[in-house]
Amino acid sequence: MKGCIVEWAKLRLRVQTPLFTQGWSGGGGVTVRARGVRGALGFWLRAVIGARVGNDLGRLAEYQRAVFGGTACQSPVLIRVVDESLLPEATYPPWLFKRPGAAQGPIYGMLYLLGQGLADRRDGLKRDAVQPGSEFTVALRLPPDGLARDLVWASLWCARWFGGLGARARRGYGRFEIVNVDCLIPPWFEQRPQWDSVADGVGGVGLPVQLKELVDGIRLGEPALLDAVPQYPRFGHDGDTNRWASARQLDVRAGSESFKSWDRCLSHLGREWQLFRRDRDMGSPQRQTSEWLRTVNGSAGSFPLGVLGLPVVFTDAVASKEAGSAVTVTVDLIDKMGEPLRLASPMWLTALDDAEGQWRAQTLTFVHDLCPAGAAPGVKDLARARGWSGLDPHVLRASHRAWLSVGQTRPLPVSGGAGVAGSGAGGASQGGRDGPVVPDDLEEDADGVAPGGG
Repeated sequence: MKGCIVEWAKLRLRVQTPLFTQGWSGGGGVTVRARGVRGALGFWLRAVIGARVGNDLGRLAEYQRAVFGGTACQSPVLIRVVDESLLPEATYPPWLFKRPGAAQGPIYGMLYLLGQGLADRRDGLKRDAVQPGSEFTVALRLPPDGLARDLVWASLWCARWFGGLGARARRGYGRFEIVNVDCLIPPWFEQRPQWDSVADGVGGVGLPVQLKELVDGIRLGEPALLDAVPQYPRFGHDGDTNRWASARQLDVRAGSESFKSWDRCLSHLGREWQLFRRDRDMGSPQRQTSEWLRTVNGSAGSFPLGVLGLPVVFTDAVASKEAGSAVTVTVDLIDKMGEPLRLASPMWLTALDDAEGQWRAQTLTFVHDLCPAGAAPGVKDLARARGWSGLDPHVLRASHRAWLSVGQTRPLPVSGGAGVAGSGAGGASQGGRDGPVVPDDLEEDADGVAPGGG
């Protein structure tokens, strides 16, 4: 960084897509908390450092302490938020029920990206949200060490371009732009991400060009821990065999269309994501999920849908009709003690605007080890208790490539739990219960606050 070291930096942020905060005040006052900003920066800090240290968790913790402190040392970074210009969203904002122009049936892309935890068609929004256009100030006390200071800038840069702030940042919400900075910044901080390599034609891989010089200042982890499958979401470095992270802007999986507004872009993105997950066409407007037919109610031994996030909650339409109320079946990530865990989605979907004000979708996928030893997807129910395979990094990579490739479906469940079938449009046997099933897909948010939509 050029120039003198500044102790405090003030940044003016403008919200671009609805930013969901803690709690629900019924549409009253909203606030952005410093703790939420810190949590977002912490995730991207690990992703950046990991490009250099790999699975050397001791060295990862060393650099984390240098930026955000630890149990034995105070963080040199302080964060304050001044939110004097925040406008709350209404309970039923007009964008919530926006439908893609070509959609058939009750497909609401924006609602699907939010999931049941934050909104539904009956009650509207269930959590406070900040309106797009609102502005607030983030004040950062920067660490004196040059590398640690630049790692803070890198974390904020990644949050700005690949994710966002608040709940559902992995699904396009909480996106922001930086409209003013009152201090000297790294020369790359205002640049858009660039990649110097492409894998299989599906996007840039490794580490964004802007961060390479910065990451070179981090001491390498133990050689044996560098090229292994990551134990946590991280970027890849030039020496990685598989690079582990891949990003690409996409025209919502079809055509070359860009969008005039963020809500149109996310609406189309949500529709395509819903169709990608609900991969079985049962006749318009009904669609089902292969895992419901072939795994939960069939003989397949794998649950590849789980690589996109767990838990997944299915509403059993037949049983619900018989009972007169909703009957659900939840597929969790169950640990070796039989307790359910949450698996945050490794795929980050967002909408990016360009200099002409046009919006396009972007996907960033972190390929990593998805579950701890002894854990597996399954239904924690005495009548249906079972565990399945399918949470494999190779399945995740195949799902990522299928999502970015027009006309391909995601990997399918197979019998016996030996793996998953390859991507393609091939049919599959429909085992188990027939009838329309609506998967109310839930997954953990990046900040670990509450479940939301797939």
